[in-house]
Amino acid sequence: MRKKIPGLIGLAPKTNCVYYLEMTQSAANVDPAHTPNSLLWTINFEEAARAVGAGNLEALNALLIDAGKHLAAGGADFLVLTSNTSHSAVQALEAETALPVLDIRAVVAQELQRRHLQRVGILSTSLTQSAGLYEEVFPAAGFSIEYPDRATAAHIDQVIFNELVKGITDGDASAVLKRAAAQLRDRGAQAILLACTDMTIVADQLNDADIIDTTTLHARAAGEFIFAKDAAVKAPSLPSSKAPTRGS
Repeated sequence: MRKKIPGLIGLAPKTNCVYYLEMTQSAANVDPAHTPNSLLWTINFEEAARAVGAGNLEALNALLIDAGKHLAAGGADFLVLTSNTSHSAVQALEAETALPVLDIRAVVAQELQRRHLQRVGILSTSLTQSAGLYEEVFPAAGFSIEYPDRATAAHIDQVIFNELVKGITDGDASAVLKRAAAQLRDRGAQAILLACTDMTIVADQLNDADIIDTTTLHARAAGEFIFAKDAAVKAPSLPSSKAPTRGS
């Protein structure tokens, strides 16, 4: 069986490391005798962070598309974005590179379906929220969404950009995320998504059973996807439903 070569578009260094380790371990669970080939293209993080901070998806997407083209030229069979916010570029990346993107939202949706959950709380960057990235796919799949209030979202942004992207795990991030998660549970959320991949480095400090770390889930799915048997590589499709809803 020919193994598919993943092309990772990386941002924060520590998060990139988590992706690589989780992906290769997941692949080893399928084929322990061989380490899979993979490609990683890291974009200029400071430039990407400025784009995210300014809410400039056009500038961010341009960086991601450039990275995707390099990975396509290098022989990647599918793309893996190591950032939730970067999924704003999924359609453009697929159009520009002719490669499928393993969409983190599709992977998470499948996990929610497996757990029979419908109402989810999302902890993310403000840009992920304002861009409606999860609204693009979750309501049509039958999942309603809860976000923290504006003040809490601002605190989350602060710890993401001042701590987590720098690899800092002993600051205020875990306390801020715990308070935000409690707020979403009070609104009826059945699960809390760490929908910023950089949150993975403090996920072990948020050890509640309803916490879903989208980073490890996505990376492990990439490791499994390496062994996809279909001739044409396709990203997983979203579960279908006729219950488009959103929490108030």
